[in-house]
Parts: sequence; C-alpha cells; structure tokens
Amino acid sequence: MKISRNTEQLLFGLGVAAAAIAGIAIPLIVGTFVPTLRQFAVELPNLTRWFVETRWLFLLLPFVVVAVWFVWPIRAMRSVAALATGVGSLVVLLPLATFAMYYPVMVLGSLV
Repeated sequence: MKISRNTEQLLFGLGVAAAAIAGIAIPLIVGTFVPTLRQFAVELPNLTRWFVETRWLFLLLPFVVVAVWFVWPIRAMRSVAALATGVGSLVVLLPLATFAMYYPVMVLGSLV
C-alpha cells in the first residue's frame, strides 16, 4: 500500500500531536493530585506511585513517536505506526493515569 507524502506527513504530525497532548496532560493531572495524595499518609498503590514518580518522563512521548517513525522496518507504514503510537499513548496512558490518581481517593473514601 502506497501512502502519499502529504498523507504521511499528516499522520506523523497527528501522532506527534497526540503524544504531545498526553505527554503534557499526564504530568499536569498527576501534579494536581500529588498534594492530596501526600496528605493521606498511606502507602500508595504501585500504579499510582509509578505515575507519581515518573510523571516527568511522559514529556518524552513525542520523541518516542519520532523514534518509532525512524526505526519502523516497513517504510511504507512508518507514518501509520507513528500515528498508532501517538494515539495509543493518548487513548491508553491518559485514562490510566487518571484512574491511577483517583483510585486511592476512592479506596480511602470507601473506608470512611
């Protein structure tokens, strides 16, 4: 399957944009919850702790999309792989981070 150059650039750009949205939103979401989570003074679930400790690494997600584009073995599908990586990070990681931040709040709320 041959994809035109303009379509390749569009798909690549959309992938980078989606990863950039996720990469910026995750540290912002997690950062708003950190003061609240510290007030609980309990051990956080592993997923929540992982997001709290690594939140700044998500700023590198757009670079992951670029890396996927460069290393993808099938040249004709590079832009599709970049788009899938970027959109996948937005669709999977952003809701997962949101859940990870709300989960301790819900668990502690149910204990009260």
